[in-house]
Amino acid sequence: LERAAPLVELPVMFISKEELQMDELGQLQKGERPSTFDFERWTQHRSSARYYKLLIGVLFGVTSRRVFPVLLALLGFSCLVCVYAQMCLTNPDLVTLQLPLTPFELTAPALGLLLVFRSDNAYARFKEGSELSWEISTSIRSAMRRLLAWTAAPHVPQSEREAAAELVTGCSLIHGWIMNEHLRCADDACPVPGNHADLLAAALGADAAGGIPGMSSPTPYHGLEALSVGGSQRLPSLTDQELVAYDESLAAVASALGKCESFLRTPIPLGYTRYSVRFLWVWLTLLPFALTRTFCGFQAGTWWEGKVDEPWPLVCASVSFIAAILLSVEDIAVQIEEPFAILPLEFQHMWLLRDMEKSRSLMEWVALRQQGSDSERTAVETARGARAALSMVSAQQSAASAAERLTQLRELLDAGLLTDAEYEEKRRGIVSTL
Repeated sequence: LERAAPLVELPVMFISKEELQMDELGQLQKGERPSTFDFERWTQHRSSARYYKLLIGVLFGVTSRRVFPVLLALLGFSCLVCVYAQMCLTNPDLVTLQLPLTPFELTAPALGLLLVFRSDNAYARFKEGSELSWEISTSIRSAMRRLLAWTAAPHVPQSEREAAAELVTGCSLIHGWIMNEHLRCADDACPVPGNHADLLAAALGADAAGGIPGMSSPTPYHGLEALSVGGSQRLPSLTDQELVAYDESLAAVASALGKCESFLRTPIPLGYTRYSVRFLWVWLTLLPFALTRTFCGFQAGTWWEGKVDEPWPLVCASVSFIAAILLSVEDIAVQIEEPFAILPLEFQHMWLLRDMEKSRSLMEWVALRQQGSDSERTAVETARGARAALSMVSAQQSAASAAERLTQLRELLDAGLLTDAEYEEKRRGIVSTL
């Protein structure tokens, strides 16, 4: 954002590190207040007091400072034209340089349409670039969430959970590569980020940290491929549907990244931009020659009649006012034409790191809870086994006691002390108790 600050008029959504101090995980430091658009900021944004607060930007805003050198040159040229016009009035031998105002009145709508159409196309690029950057962050978040959620199942071994945690780290590294280096320096001359080896190690395992032959100049697409391959090789417990869903999240990142690269490599047609600037320059440069004739004698019948006879104050003020409006519109279009130079991409990355740490804390809690559930399950099974053993012993003791009673009944029958009916009735009673 320090690089973008002198480039563009920053609205409050583009927070600066001076305005908002955040740590490496995107956490607000104690006592700091977020400057992104929230409900309070929206209320302030649409407040009627904005008409007074924004007036200072007319003189000291970023856009005003950017067009000031051109305004200064036009102001100086207008003064020279006015001085020459006054010299022509006092010296008839000089060639009078004046133009009628009608051509400017006829061409002003065409110039305005050129600037408006270009600004509209530039804003469309800015809007879509912002949406694509958030789509990349959202897709990375989806991939991380799926990895952590699917590997939290009880049947997944601990080794795969650790591999999933490394893949999540790889997702954060690829996101940082895209947001901090690739979209800000989309050129073959840009160096490969230093954490590329860490990305390969997180995606494919520690044995890939030394590099892969043939990948001396990798791109984020190679990093996405490594994450996809790492998911299929290191997480065998995932089903085919889960692997496909994980790969679809990475495919969405690749698709959005390709659209972002089209913005970086395909500006608004240069012929349109150059013709607009040339037309604007010629129109503003010739305008003083028409206004000197228009404002000659303009003070007649006004309160400054007889006080200011020269038209140059009005000519210079009019040219400066018109030039400031047209040049500012054209400059704002240039500012927002390449959206990734001014979007808060590094803050998107810090917010993703913050969410990743919170997700890891959640998964650690789930793992501890599963360990507690396993311990409870083991205790229940142990108690159940003890009860089964006690029941078996009791059953064995009951069987032995019944056998002794049957033996005694048989002896009484043989001795003639019991009849056959009495013996059969008592035997059935003993057997039924078993």
